[in-house]
Amino acid sequence: MSKRILAIEDHEENRRLLRDLLTSFGYELIEALTSRLSIPVHAWDERLTTAEARRRAPPGGRRGREDALAAAIMLQSYMDHLRPHG
Repeated sequence: MSKRILAIEDHEENRRLLRDLLTSFGYELIEALTSRLSIPVHAWDERLTTAEARRRAPPGGRRGREDALAAAIMLQSYMDHLRPHG
């Protein structure tokens, strides 16, 4: 099974950079243009999720598991943001 990443980006130069980088690491890039999608696309800050995943992961864990945990942390953060407060 190949590793796939969905990139939603309108700027061709950014898509080209992503494509070149990710394919060099064995990923398959699926590209979509924001302006062509009929669903809303929300950007979400994921800068600290990898650090948080490393903090939470058991010692000696594998990189793939860290990435999966970081993705789960990012998704939970977004879902918490959507939940009504109060």
